[in-house]
Amino acid sequence: MEEVIKDLLTKKRYDHSMGVAVMAKELAQRLGADPEKAYLAGVVHDIAKELNPSELYDYCERNGIEIGLIEKHNPQLLHAPAGARMLRSYGICDNDIENAVRYHTVGREGMSLLERIIYLADMLEPSRSFDGVEQLRELCSRDFEAAFLMALKRSIEWNLEKGCLIHEGTLRAWNDRLLAGGESK
Repeated sequence: MEEVIKDLLTKKRYDHSMGVAVMAKELAQRLGADPEKAYLAGVVHDIAKELNPSELYDYCERNGIEIGLIEKHNPQLLHAPAGARMLRSYGICDNDIENAVRYHTVGREGMSLLERIIYLADMLEPSRSFDGVEQLRELCSRDFEAAFLMALKRSIEWNLEKGCLIHEGTLRAWNDRLLAGGESK
């Protein structure tokens, strides 16, 4: 799959995907998840990222992928469910990996450990350089669940600051993790 995505993505996006894969594998090893699944999910998480909005809409419509109101306003969000479906055409029919790809951008209620690993690895891989990324990486090295909750909070705050719509999956993930024992800060 590394060769497949190398042909589908720009060099920058390919390098990002490989960074996510390495970080996801390391997190999985530390947290007791399957490191090979985590690595593969990291490699393929952005497989559909280079599709333009029109291609994403067409792919989703042809494959019965729901396009919600928020996705209509931000079609790039469709790269995650489209990418998850694309995996089947490459012989990857693993529900855990498919869900990790599907929910790596917005999250959802009841995220599995692998889904949370890919979400966080996507945000923290070495090429990311947003304000606060170093504090988030440091927190992740000590407390994965606290870092995941902080990542969700950062995503919500970023969308609020930009005046963007907030996907209901992100809000559900936030509430779910708080109810699972996280702390609101």
